[in-house]
Amino acid sequence: MLTLKQNLLGVLLFLLFTFTAKAQQLIPLTDKWEFRKAGDSKWGAAMVPGTVHTDLLNTKQIQDPFYRINEKDQQWIGKADWEYKTTFTVDANQLKSDKLYLVFEGLDTYADVYVNDVKVLEADNMFRQWKRDVKPQLKAGSNALRVYFHAPMVKGEELFKSLPFQVPASDNDQAGPGEHKVSVFTRKAGYHYGWDWGPRLVTSGIWRPVYLAPMNVARIQDLFIKQKKLTTEQAELEARLEVESLTAGTKQLEVTVDGNATPFTHGPCFWPKA
Repeated sequence: MLTLKQNLLGVLLFLLFTFTAKAQQLIPLTDKWEFRKAGDSKWGAAMVPGTVHTDLLNTKQIQDPFYRINEKDQQWIGKADWEYKTTFTVDANQLKSDKLYLVFEGLDTYADVYVNDVKVLEADNMFRQWKRDVKPQLKAGSNALRVYFHAPMVKGEELFKSLPFQVPASDNDQAGPGEHKVSVFTRKAGYHYGWDWGPRLVTSGIWRPVYLAPMNVARIQDLFIKQKKLTTEQAELEARLEVESLTAGTKQLEVTVDGNATPFTHGPCFWPKA
């Protein structure tokens, strides 16, 4: 914890510098994606971030789901498995990083992730970030990334049948004849299962950015600014940093405000993550 007694503009510039420096280290993985229904031989162009429905629409494999009752003919999409793949390049300098995290800001929803055909991640929650160190799986040059999405309707049905009782579900879950209301079993946007104001489109996909995040020694994971005091001339702020470190021990943090660097040392507050 450290206290900054500087003018508000200086603190905002510090924050901007912090996050800009952090962002420059990221390696976006949003290009050259392809997708297909699992088991099909043909791959189509995909957009990441995106969803299966938007990719099917962009490649003219379905009609506009918002037009008339087209959604009724597209319920099979949520009952099918889907695959996404791309390739990306890593150079020798990037491989010198202590860690290379593969970060998905959002996977919707049941997904297995493979790097060079090695499974590195299983996801089951649309609303959280997923991160794994994939440096052991990477090599200099071209690398393959594949995401296998399991059908959310099928997964939901399996969970529904696994219980000896019925879990109450909202009437907004517009399950069709002979189907069960399974939206309550999945950490996924409820409106995908239908609502009174929108169609039932139970989709899958890489719906938020994906990137590689190199890490050396330590990095700032999170920053929270608390305003402790404010006058017309000065703001007293408290900055709380969450830092991930690869080694235990006391470290020095240098904070720059208005171009002035001030070393700041706290006790042994850095521990390796489990």
